[in-house]
Amino acid sequence: MKKYIKCFLMGISKATEYRFDFFSSYFGAIFPILIQVSMWKAIYATTGEGILYGYTYHQMLLYTFFVGVTAKFLSTGFEWEMNDDIKNGGLNKYIVKPINYCYYRGACFFGERFSLSIIFLIILTVISIIFGMLGYFKIDAIRIIYFITAIVFSLILNFTFFFIVGLSGLWLTEISRIFPAISVIIMVISGGIFPLDILGEHFNKVILFLPVKYMLQFPVEIITGKEMTIPIYFSFAVQIFWIVFLGSLAGILWKKGLKKYVAVGG
Repeated sequence: MKKYIKCFLMGISKATEYRFDFFSSYFGAIFPILIQVSMWKAIYATTGEGILYGYTYHQMLLYTFFVGVTAKFLSTGFEWEMNDDIKNGGLNKYIVKPINYCYYRGACFFGERFSLSIIFLIILTVISIIFGMLGYFKIDAIRIIYFITAIVFSLILNFTFFFIVGLSGLWLTEISRIFPAISVIIMVISGGIFPLDILGEHFNKVILFLPVKYMLQFPVEIITGKEMTIPIYFSFAVQIFWIVFLGSLAGILWKKGLKKYVAVGG
């Protein structure tokens, strides 16, 4: 257990060292948010409707700001490092040592997110205060508790999903080129570009039982105070189910993938 605590601390240290990169990524996220704000302003003005897809104009703006910030916090990136380990033989040093590669990656990833969580919460607080002063946002203690719980589950869900994506390198020769495509697809179908309500009732009935919505949109819905069509505990149960399922699948794929792994390079 001590070695994974060390890995967790390594993740904290890494995030601290590369904090400029973190701030730069958030600064870069401002432009897509501003583009979406302009787009929604034009759409609401053109249609003349006060509510679209269950969102008022100000609720949509609030969703856009919150989802942009939350998406950056939940993003992974370690799948690139996994691909490099597999392709160049860096995985060798983990196999011969008494350390579980999945636990190692998880400890480092959650260490990084823990270090950046204060910055994440400060940014959300600033957004909340601004919209609160304008009279468009109210927060309560129970919603904060639900939001933090959902964020933790979403982090674990994102980690397990992209760990499986990274493991595909044990079967495929070159997978790094598909990472950007996968990230874009997940961003869209998890509600990172627009609320999934836009895609219609039938799509949302299907997505209700899939993990993608709970990787991003679900916690954002909680913090923005959007009225949900299903009980919040059901959503938590779906998150937990997919965490267990994907975690178990990752374990199986890891064991099977090692049999195909060729320890070259390093």
